Amino acid sequence: WYQRRVRVSSMDSYGINGLSTFQKYSNERKIKIVANEMIPLTNDIDNIDVSNQMKNLKRSEARIFIMNVHSGYAKPVLRTAAALGLVGPDYGWVVTDGTIKDAANLLNGTTFDQFTQGMIGFMSSMCCSSKREEFLDNWHTDSAG
Repeated sequence: WYQRRVRVSSMDSYGINGLSTFQKYSNERKIKIVANEMIPLTNDIDNIDVSNQMKNLKRSEARIFIMNVHSGYAKPVLRTAAALGLVGPDYGWVVTDGTIKDAANLLNGTTFDQFTQGMIGFMSSMCCSSKREEFLDNWHTDSAG
């Protein structure tokens, strides 16, 4: 079961580019991806229905999930996954910076263990640093004039 992995991505450049990059490295390392599910974009994230995507993941019998979705989409995905029994001690969720940067929203109104047990995430060290702010200031100045 630990060799079966699935990917969950948002249907935008963030999700699709992450998906293609992961696919490339998975192929090089002979990691088997048994399912891919795309999360549609919406203006009403709180009411998005991802039950079909999560049911497909459950049918795959995978225990490792790679989630690359934009900020805000992680909570409805994980809420639905939890309802289907896809989170907890028998499952692992690898999440990208889009989820980690939205951790306050993810945990708002939930117990800590509900979504985070078995979760590992990565975030760029540049996301919240003075170097990032300096870069953005320079970029805005250069692009304005």
